[in-house]
Amino acid sequence: KIQNGKFIESTSGEKGGRQIIGYDPTINRLVAWHFDSRGGFGKGVWERNDNSWRQTAEGVLPNGTAFSAMYTVTPLDKDSFLMESNSRYIGNIKLPNARTLKFVRVSNK
Repeated sequence: KIQNGKFIESTSGEKGGRQIIGYDPTINRLVAWHFDSRGGFGKGVWERNDNSWRQTAEGVLPNGTAFSAMYTVTPLDKDSFLMESNSRYIGNIKLPNARTLKFVRVSNK
């Protein structure tokens, strides 16, 4: 947590990716700011749709090329969810949809 708990910060991977999530009252949405150790950065706006959450993301790769994607997170139960990524572009090149990933919480016991 940063800024007295107004934002959540997470880091991931050996390359030091970082994400900061907070509420933007000007658009009444959750927003995620993404940064990678090579200089890339982006922003994603979250929106709830029925039983899932959708993030519209866009940003810039370290070489200056724009990217965008749509991410959908669908909870399955209290310990698992699916994540899909589609409408993916790097510059003007459309990429194929990513395969759907299933995340499952692992007990520490």
